[in-house]
Parts: sequence; structure tokens; C-alpha cells
Amino acid sequence: MRSRLWLFVVTMAFVFGALFSYRPSVPAFSLTPLDPPRESFDFTLHDQFGKRVSLRDFGDKVVVLTFLYSYCPDICPLITQKLYETRRLLRGPADRVVFLAVTVDPERDTVKRLYEYSEQFDMVHEWHFLTGSLDELIFIWEYYWVGKVSKDEKGRVMHQAPIHLIDPQGKIRVVSGQTFRPAELAHDIEVLLN
Repeated sequence: MRSRLWLFVVTMAFVFGALFSYRPSVPAFSLTPLDPPRESFDFTLHDQFGKRVSLRDFGDKVVVLTFLYSYCPDICPLITQKLYETRRLLRGPADRVVFLAVTVDPERDTVKRLYEYSEQFDMVHEWHFLTGSLDELIFIWEYYWVGKVSKDEKGRVMHQAPIHLIDPQGKIRVVSGQTFRPAELAHDIEVLLN
């Protein structure tokens, strides 16, 4: 009788130990994960085709969101090139991933100019480069950590250019600065696709 009781106690200790030590596996992101994830903020702007585009339009996809401007002489073209390379590295279904770039220079970034910039980088059909009025954009910049947007004496726009990865449930899961490598971003997109 004692051996059965002892076996029962040991078995229950093992079961409860396994139950309380179980933690669901957290995806291993290459870039900076947000823990806990943050709700995305919806917006509607116009893309390089003049089409109205809302973040909520892509609720079943992984969204890569960043902030650029078309007259940028240095960082923005580099980020655009990295996004192009990231797109090429994706092994999963490309139709489940959307790239969005929001301007930080609405005064000069017209629909026509965004199309020309997208064409220059072979991104016309690879992303939505979005523009709108200053009033529409200010809150978006604030919510997505772009920081204060200002121009220097040469007309260059001073701004942060964070990259946000938003999962199909509308949660911001990963954030990165401009130093990301395309392979890291592609890896994290694929983590969210699985």
C-alpha cells in the first residue's frame, strides 16, 4: 500500500512540476521584440498610385512599416534598398507580407513624386509609399516613434526611421532602427508568418 501511495505522490509531483514549469515558446526574433506587443494605430493615406490605403486593409498579413522621404540624400535610400533586398530574401508566400513606407515630408512628397521614387528603386509594385496632409501625419509619426520631424537649412528632413513589424492580429511585435540587415528582417517576417 505504501509503495502505491509513494508512486502516486511521485507521479503527481512530476505532473504538477511539468504543468507549472511549462511556458509556451516565444519566437526567437533577430531584431528587437516588443514584450508585451503593442497595438498598432490605424491610418488612411494615399499611395504612389493615388489609391487610399489603410493599415486595417492588411489585417490578415504581416506588415513592415517604416518612415522615409523621397528627397533624402542618404539614410532613406539605404533603407529602401534594404527593404528591396528583404523582399527578395523571403521564402514564404510574398502575398502575405505588405511593405508600407510613410512620408515624413508631405510638402514635397506628392503622389507623383512617390511614384517616381518607387520606380527608381524598383519598388513600384513592391510596397505602398504613403503620403497625406501634415495634420494626418503628425499623430502617426508620434505613435510610431518617428520623433520630432524638422528640416535643416539645406531642406533635409531630420527624423527617426524605425521599422515596425506588425503581425496579422494588428500587434507591433518587432521594432528596429535603420541598421537592420535584410536577412534579419526577412527572418523575423518569416517567424510571424509561421
